[in-house]
Amino acid sequence: MIQVKDSQPSFALKSAFLMLLGSLMLGFVITRTIYVYQKYHSVLDTVDVVEPAEIGEGPQIILEDNTQIQPEAAVAQANSQLQSYLIEEFEGDDGELNEYFEAIPEHIVIPSIDLDASIGYASLRDVKLFGDTYQQWVAPSDEVGWHYRSALLGQSGNTVLNGHHNVMGEVFKDLFLVKEGDEILISSEEGEYTYRVVKVMILPERFESQEVRLQNARWIQPSEDERITLISCWPYESNTHRVVVVAFPAD
Repeated sequence: MIQVKDSQPSFALKSAFLMLLGSLMLGFVITRTIYVYQKYHSVLDTVDVVEPAEIGEGPQIILEDNTQIQPEAAVAQANSQLQSYLIEEFEGDDGELNEYFEAIPEHIVIPSIDLDASIGYASLRDVKLFGDTYQQWVAPSDEVGWHYRSALLGQSGNTVLNGHHNVMGEVFKDLFLVKEGDEILISSEEGEYTYRVVKVMILPERFESQEVRLQNARWIQPSEDERITLISCWPYESNTHRVVVVAFPAD
């Protein structure tokens, strides 16, 4: 009698193949995890966590968080708040109002991190913190948000921009990679303004005391000099810290 050999791989061979495949997949996952961790955590090795300086009056605004709201609702809310603010601020003076709109930031470019994004309006909402009520700026979806109560471009004061880092467009995902000396280009109807980064900070925020969080918020308060301040959250997989980038006019 002729015995026909089994053409199928043996059980041991199948097991070895599956183990090899599993090892390769596990290695890929571990390598990817290490890469992401190093990219978004090694910055702490080069950036000091520092206390914010005194800027203007006491803080009344808390930095934005990662709360997700519907884009249409956010835009409508920001436009409504801006309209009310303009009516109160300019009281029907069309000349000053036109000058105001010409100096509103509309576009931002940061070559060092390949950022090229439009700028919309951030909106305000009331939040509770340690039993007190504060106003919180919420970044728009898929673009950078300008705090419309902050300074206009080309004028003395603090022009504040915020953006999400891991949701709704992730426009400021790589903001923490900006370094001192990098250029930031911001344009309005009037023209383009060039700024030079002078300070990059990563400040602990979540789980911190009310005093610490209010100290962090001083960075978005008015200033007497001309500057821009960019705000976002960090790290990518969470939002326990705030990234604060301060830049002065390059000229």
